[in-house]
Amino acid sequence: RALCHALAYEECSVALLDMDLEGLKHTHEKLLECYPDIMATIHLLDVRDEAAWAPVAEDVLSRHGAVHMLINNAGVEDAAESAFDTELDLHRFRQTMEINFWSALHGTLAFADIISKHCKKGGYIVNIAAEGSQASRQSLSVPYVVSKAALSAFTLAITAGKLLPHNMKTLDVKPGRFQSLAKSTTQRIFKVDEEAPSGLEDAVAARALRVAEASHVVDTNAQVSFLMRGFFAKEEGT
Repeated sequence: RALCHALAYEECSVALLDMDLEGLKHTHEKLLECYPDIMATIHLLDVRDEAAWAPVAEDVLSRHGAVHMLINNAGVEDAAESAFDTELDLHRFRQTMEINFWSALHGTLAFADIISKHCKKGGYIVNIAAEGSQASRQSLSVPYVVSKAALSAFTLAITAGKLLPHNMKTLDVKPGRFQSLAKSTTQRIFKVDEEAPSGLEDAVAARALRVAEASHVVDTNAQVSFLMRGFFAKEEGT
């Protein structure tokens, strides 16, 4: 949501992709309330579904005429039952990897050629990783840390290995702690309220509270807007 507002502030057209239709409609409505002159479209997509990416990418292209940037921002924050939990739920591990890492790979493959072919100056793949991918904390689960580390490594590897079209650039973003909808997404994907082992919901809530109380928590909109404004300013300078 904050990324959409940051882009709209820079007078960019925006295509919103998500599996939550009601959430998409709400974000779309609020976005147009703030920026009524921009073009914004919504596209229903389960980022875990590899086969669904190509049709959605073509739909975005047909409605916008061109795509300059893909921001892979899908994520869930899977919390351990306790700080000392050593057991891994492989199903949850796979789900976390599918959302936090594989979705970015699918998205990159679906959009890279479209961006390259329809942008004279090329375009950008922006992957939102996490500061936590560099050093694990007790409050972050193993699947989360591994998935975000994989995302950062993927971003660097496709750049160094020149696996993207020559006029494409990548950006690996590692934000620190900030308020987000990751908790509600986690609850929706993993059905925390209904099926989680006893104590997990409390652990998620407790961690959210600790994060909110941390002195270096910043508002998402402010952080992302600062990032995007710096990004656009750099592009204008070059």
